[in-house]
Amino acid sequence: MRRDRAAARLGYSDAQIGALLGVDEVSVRSYASRGKRKLAAALGIDQGNFRGN
Repeated sequence: MRRDRAAARLGYSDAQIGALLGVDEVSVRSYASRGKRKLAAALGIDQGNFRGN
């Protein structure tokens, strides 16, 4: 499973996902952020410079 897809939180904390994937918490946040950008691009959503959740 690709990590950016596995990082969908679905009620799990970053620490829990990191433990499941065998990666650091900060990597989970990075994968999730990258995944959100890819999803927004696929949906044609312009995120601009917004850096929020």
